[in-house]
Amino acid sequence: MRTLFVLAALVALSVAVARLPSKLDSITDRMECVLCQDIVRDSEKWIGDEEQDKEKAIIKKCENFFGGAGNPLAKGVCDGLAEQWLDKIIKHLEDPTSEKKDSKKACQDIGMCKN
Repeated sequence: MRTLFVLAALVALSVAVARLPSKLDSITDRMECVLCQDIVRDSEKWIGDEEQDKEKAIIKKCENFFGGAGNPLAKGVCDGLAEQWLDKIIKHLEDPTSEKKDSKKACQDIGMCKN
């Protein structure tokens, strides 16, 4: 009986662990979407300023979103954001034909928000 209980517990644990990556992916996707929308909303103020270093400003915004540049989570997430999404965000923000006021639509257009 004890063996059956342990076996059932191991099966339940295996199922829970197998579902964990999809839940983490969902959380990461939502976090990226919120971060993108925040960047797009705040970037509207300075996007026309040619003297502004857009890349540095967006990375700083990202780091502040996670509590500052000294936070290892901020560095990891923001470096990943810069590598994967930064060029798309800047290109979209600089495109005169794109609708910048709707941050969710802008982030959907570049693929950071799923729906």
